Amino acid sequence: MKNTITIEEVSAALEFLSADVSRHEWAKVGAAIKSEFSDDTGLALFDRWSATGTGYSSKAVASTWRSLKA
Repeated sequence: MKNTITIEEVSAALEFLSADVSRHEWAKVGAAIKSEFSDDTGLALFDRWSATGTGYSSKAVASTWRSLKA
């Protein structure tokens, strides 16, 4: 039986994780989100979390999201 995680649970967990991490770590968070939510919901969550960082770029979020494998 597969454990299911909700978007609300992921969103709540991200509140405890700074988006001001290395690009590698930032992309790993995006990959983890995409592995569970590969649609626009996941992208919106990744974008919202990324926007809390000082180096936020919507273009970087979109580009990275497209390059990540679900």
